[in-house]
Amino acid sequence: MTNFDNNTLEKLSSNSKELYETLSNADSWVESNLKYEDKESVLTKIKKTKSEVAKIQRTINSKPVFALFGISQVGKSYLAQSLLSSNGKPLRIKCGSENIDFLKEINPQGSGAESTGVVTRFSIEDAGFSEEYPIQVKLLSPKDLILIIADSFFSDISRLETYSSKEDFKLRIKEIQNEYSGKPKVQNFLNEDDLWDINKYFKENFNKFSYYVSEIESSGFWGEVGKIIEQIPPNDWCKVFELVWYRNDKLSSVFNKLTQTLELLSFSKKCFVAKEAVLRSEGAILDVQRLNDILGSSKELSVCFGNNQKQAIESALFCALVSELTLTIDKSLAENKEFLQNTDLLDFPGARSRESFLVEKINDEAVVKMFLRGKISYLFNKYSMDFEINNLLFCMKDEKIEVNELAGIVNDWIEKNIGPDPETREKSIGELGTSPLFVVLTFFNRQLDFDPINDNSDVSYKWDNRFRRFFEEQITFKYGWHTHWTSSNPNFSNFFLLRDFKFSNDTFISKDNIETEVREERKNHLKNLEESFLKYPFVQKHFTNPESAFKQAARINQDGSELIIDSLLPAANNFVKVKNSADRLNNNRVQVLTELSKYLVSDNLKEKRDTAFRKANDIQFSLLNLFSRPEFRFSDYLKGYFLSDTEVYNLVHENFLKSSRKDEPERYTIFKSMFKGISASKTRLENLQVIADKLKLDTPEAAEDYLDKNDFDLDEVLENRVYTSATKLVDSLIDLWKSKMAADNFEEFTLLGMEKRRITEFGDYLVETFESLHIRDELVEIYEQKTRLINSPASTQEYLSAISTNYFNDFVSNFGFNFMSKNRLDELFDLCKEYDEDVDLLKYPGRTVDQNELLSIYDTGETRKEDSVNPLVDNFRLYLLKMKLAMISNCGFSNYNVEENEKLSTIVNGLDQISFELTK
Repeated sequence: MTNFDNNTLEKLSSNSKELYETLSNADSWVESNLKYEDKESVLTKIKKTKSEVAKIQRTINSKPVFALFGISQVGKSYLAQSLLSSNGKPLRIKCGSENIDFLKEINPQGSGAESTGVVTRFSIEDAGFSEEYPIQVKLLSPKDLILIIADSFFSDISRLETYSSKEDFKLRIKEIQNEYSGKPKVQNFLNEDDLWDINKYFKENFNKFSYYVSEIESSGFWGEVGKIIEQIPPNDWCKVFELVWYRNDKLSSVFNKLTQTLELLSFSKKCFVAKEAVLRSEGAILDVQRLNDILGSSKELSVCFGNNQKQAIESALFCALVSELTLTIDKSLAENKEFLQNTDLLDFPGARSRESFLVEKINDEAVVKMFLRGKISYLFNKYSMDFEINNLLFCMKDEKIEVNELAGIVNDWIEKNIGPDPETREKSIGELGTSPLFVVLTFFNRQLDFDPINDNSDVSYKWDNRFRRFFEEQITFKYGWHTHWTSSNPNFSNFFLLRDFKFSNDTFISKDNIETEVREERKNHLKNLEESFLKYPFVQKHFTNPESAFKQAARINQDGSELIIDSLLPAANNFVKVKNSADRLNNNRVQVLTELSKYLVSDNLKEKRDTAFRKANDIQFSLLNLFSRPEFRFSDYLKGYFLSDTEVYNLVHENFLKSSRKDEPERYTIFKSMFKGISASKTRLENLQVIADKLKLDTPEAAEDYLDKNDFDLDEVLENRVYTSATKLVDSLIDLWKSKMAADNFEEFTLLGMEKRRITEFGDYLVETFESLHIRDELVEIYEQKTRLINSPASTQEYLSAISTNYFNDFVSNFGFNFMSKNRLDELFDLCKEYDEDVDLLKYPGRTVDQNELLSIYDTGETRKEDSVNPLVDNFRLYLLKMKLAMISNCGFSNYNVEENEKLSTIVNGLDQISFELTK
């Protein structure tokens, strides 16, 4: 096994701490010295980077894991029992000096039983504190609570007629600043990094109410509150954040009670409880019923935390605060199951479909359900977002999945922890040579069962259902990762079959719970199944050894678990986890280093501006010479730098097609052809009305019932999600724009006498201004909002194409002036006087949206000055003035002196010297 040793981990951890400290220094320097768009953009990048570096640093030394995940009641407990027990014996948990049967005494009982939203960690390492407190528990943080309450609100509310406005958030910012600015720090349990994490989570997960999410962000709420959050005491946190959940009293009450409970435990990250806390007979914290008393009262349990401190806590509140429970298993298991030597097993609570409450209907019962759903959803997202799941065993059975978000959740994990595309995944997996993702197809006994109506000859329908209908159509057709896995192995092939002995009686005869033989009447059926399985195209493409996979799950006393156990060993190490951590740290280091290096002054700012001014004059005179030629039109020259609607649309469309076009399930295609009026651009109610009219049903509700009975999910029918990268799309557009600037594309103007070098310089300064104003980041933000896990019909492509065309062409037509902040423009107006330019030509611009209008200003006599006697001349002069000032602006604005420049030099050199190279 490839494993990085402790010395490597310690060095990586130490260097990550150094990186964080250097970033903190950079944060302070930028706050004091940069201005305008530069300050805002660079600060945002540094704060986001600090937040990610902090998360990576916290998990570097954590033990690698195999995480079990899937919908509720998917067979994870059976898989855990198979992976962790020996020779069919019950899985036993060490509680001090006692050994307790997990399934009989701890695991929630009964069919359909629901967990309280707790991650269970199985480890051979004893994490207990003492004989009295043998069970280690990890607790939610204040950040976690805010996000769970927010997740409950935004994901379990059916609709929002009204919501806290941007002005409400701005007013709250002012109130908080007036009350807490200038006061000393009073806590460090909720900090600025946490607020940036919260902001990121909102943008990535609450697409249903994306407008409100963007309103919160544009108000500056997260950033401004983050600056003073450590000055705000815990008992005032609800007052700060209640606007997020629209001041709902029930949710605020839950938040306050849980925050107060955390405070009783000194906001400890972990604590310890007695064995009784996990026993089913004692009202265990794993029992969902505990949460019902979250707003009432419940019996207390003793919690040990900190330096052997004890505190009685209500079991309902404690249950709500538990994020992870560690159960110790016998070390001897690792002798036969070597994967346990270096890794733990994490069992995540089963994913459930979200609720659909009206805001005004949130009562005590509803808020408990909302909190539970929010917690279950958040926990997996949190572990994934924090890079704590390095191997995932995704379990799924052969039935329709009611959790609509599941496909996106799995895809998100793949993108964050392995890579968003085949090339990145190839690099991440590297020399390990095995996939960190395992797809376990549970309930395989159902495929083995004989159906007297359908199974007399061709049984390929079973594989069609299992692999196409239930896997491809529900999990991958929106993303395509199973056929675009890595560069060298495009077809994902880490599939495993798992059956439950207890439910295999149709095929096998058992005695004393041990299978003895295949039923005589099923032998031919089993042979037919195997032959059909081996011939099925999906199996041939996606199973490395189909024959072994079938036999390991369909022979006497073989349920498929042994093959899974054998396959875990190559991934039972920290290779991918540590390698990815080092790569992320280094990428963050390089990005900030590159950004800060731009502001390191190596010469005199006045001299740089003078040089830029002279170069602008050279271009100006080269253009002026063309005015002596009657055939010259300045608008034609500018048009050479424009993007056309058609070429932009084709590029966006092509990238969408490359990344998102999958073979749509045939029944969805037929369905759409039957109901031609349905569209993703219409509301759900409007689409249901179309279907109701076509089927001659009385109401949209009747249409919905009809679809449910016939196993059609309207959302899936209309959905066409993308996994394309917003960054790649924007960068492709920028490359397209840059390609138009080649001097050879302006041959008609060189023939008129313009020098090629001036054409090249003009294009270079356009690009320099574009980069200086951070317009790329603005476009990426727009693309992310439009492409991240949302429907992407043609209208989305048209929107992105239109706004992209206008961004680039407006930028060219005004040399970036319309993208400059008022403060930057004010300073540029002052520079006009310094360089003896006509400031009266300028006025504050607004972004133009009509391409023809952009050009007409130079050729039709339109002007910004009512009293101008020569509009064409004035508008040409105005453009040249904007070009000059933009080029001067690109030299930067500084508040710092030589001493401050030396500080930046120290920061830049520090970033340059931090290394994240790994040695084994």
